Amino acid sequence: MDPFITGMMVFTLIVLAMVGGFVLLFPVTRRLGDVLEAWLERQSSAGLTGGELHSVLEELRSVRTQLDELASRQVSVERLLEAGKPDDPPNPPPSN
Repeated sequence: MDPFITGMMVFTLIVLAMVGGFVLLFPVTRRLGDVLEAWLERQSSAGLTGGELHSVLEELRSVRTQLDELASRQVSVERLLEAGKPDDPPNPPPSN
């Protein structure tokens, strides 16, 4: 058999397989895309809305402010405790 004819037959089979695959797989991929889009919409609607997210951020800022105040109070208390400590603590009585 002539190599040119064999090459043309192989080329024709490849082109037919590509067109057939496209015709068969195109609707499947479109449906898969629709399913994925619906899934993503459900996932995004299950999350926090804009108002809820704003509320959570405000609460986080409030907690951060309270934590800063608590840290400054702790530093003040530690300074007062350090100022009230004697330089040398008394030795405990010897135990027998």
